[in-house]
Amino acid sequence: VDPLAGKMALFFLVAAGAMGGYAIYFSVCQDVVGRHTALIVGLGGFASWMLIAAANQVVGPWADANGTFVPAITVAGFVPLVAAAAAWLWPRPRIGT
Repeated sequence: VDPLAGKMALFFLVAAGAMGGYAIYFSVCQDVVGRHTALIVGLGGFASWMLIAAANQVVGPWADANGTFVPAITVAGFVPLVAAAAAWLWPRPRIGT
């Protein structure tokens, strides 16, 4: 099996998951504040790009020191896993108490 084919399959799987998240994001924005959906989506996009700009101040020197982006990408890959573990372990509300 060609290793590149496996990497490309994983890349497309991640891309499909990311695109599925957009539909949920837009749906939630419309349900929360229907009249101001564009404002919420715009602020969310602005905030994400500002966080990326701030992160580049840290990641850039770290990548220069290591000679590669692999450690930074590895750390970033664990963020969704930690969030998923926290959501899975979050206590469920007790009904009727």
